[in-house]
Parts: sequence; structure tokens; C-alpha cells
Amino acid sequence: METAAAAAERGPLDPVVSMVPGNFFEAASSNRNMLQVVFFAIFAGIALLMIPREKAKPLLDLFESLNDMIIRMVEIIMLICSYRESLPDGGNDHKYCWR
Repeated sequence: METAAAAAERGPLDPVVSMVPGNFFEAASSNRNMLQVVFFAIFAGIALLMIPREKAKPLLDLFESLNDMIIRMVEIIMLICSYRESLPDGGNDHKYCWR
């Protein structure tokens, strides 16, 4: 009964309102709020498109550098995991690489 009462109290715009994060960092730290993180990313991207390119360049350069760094980190992890078979236990007990 409580679920039906809670559903009756919500308005038609409640799903839209719940997409907007109250605190971006709190939303980013919870897997339940992934839609809020995506909303913020799209909103920030639109805002970056609306300001002059020369003013947005430092932030765009930062994002591009972060992207390059993360790709390089993933490549390193994949390289390390490819040598897992040469571990003494055959890589079966290695918690950072999957089978």
C-alpha cells in the first residue's frame, strides 16, 4: 500500500526532476545515479559549445589530456593482465585480471 501511495504523490515531471543532480560529486560516487552524471555531462557539453572556442580551449585541452591518460592506463592494465599466465599460480588467484 505504501508503494501505491508514494506513486500517487509523484507528479508527471518527477522523472525529469530526478535526472538533475543536486550535487554532482554525490551523483558521481553512486552507481544508482548514473543518469544524473550523464545529464550533467550533456549539459556541460552544451554549455561548452555555447561559449567562444578560445575561452573553452583550456577546459577542452584538460578533457583531452584526461582521456589520453585514461586510455594509456587501460593499455598498461591490459598489458599486465596479458602476462598473467606466467604467474606461479597460472594467474588463477590474480584479483585484478579477469578470466
